[in-house]
Amino acid sequence: MLISHLPVLPLEMIYSDQSPIDALAWSAKHIEKRVPVIDRVTNHLIGTIHEDHLLRYVADATLPTQYLEVSLMAYTDQHVFDVLFKLIQSRQHTIPVIERNGLFKTFVDVDQLRDALIQSLGLYRDGITILVETDETGFELQTIIGILEREGIRIMSLSVEYPDPEHDEDVLRLNIRIEPVHADRGISSLRRFGYAVHADTRSHDDAEWVDRAEALLRYLDL
Repeated sequence: MLISHLPVLPLEMIYSDQSPIDALAWSAKHIEKRVPVIDRVTNHLIGTIHEDHLLRYVADATLPTQYLEVSLMAYTDQHVFDVLFKLIQSRQHTIPVIERNGLFKTFVDVDQLRDALIQSLGLYRDGITILVETDETGFELQTIIGILEREGIRIMSLSVEYPDPEHDEDVLRLNIRIEPVHADRGISSLRRFGYAVHADTRSHDDAEWVDRAEALLRYLDL
């Protein structure tokens, strides 16, 4: 799921011609350390500014734009997984969303992104389930998703199985349910990138799928 598929989050904006007091009020209201700043004329995001800098210039009439940073943003065509990881790392609750040309579109928050993740864990009757083995962290999932989506494959659900401590193995198995269309092509692409991929021929009841979905959240450290 892409960021552009999420509903609009109706938050007020702080513009570049406003004061540090205005920005601090936004920071306090939304309990955020970093305040996104929009250019009033072009409606482009010009960066975010930390409340520590705002407090130093609290008596000024305009924002101290020399402290604007441009690292905290999401693009409309990014996958929700990518943005969720970025948002959690930033310790923010909301993130501004822009077009690739810098035009500000909306905000999304961590609750929306988690809901999108939970939705992606839904169990569908049709589809093919494959097992992808990896010993990497949750960030590896972004690479795997990217490989499949570049092949035009829709990912229908995700879960994870942790290694059985009673057996001599240290790999995680990602359970990925995909649409049958181009499935062979996606599996071949994953194998070209060095992933061990197997068909999942086992049967699973609903309770087991719930357990594996919860394991995926732990795997992603969410």
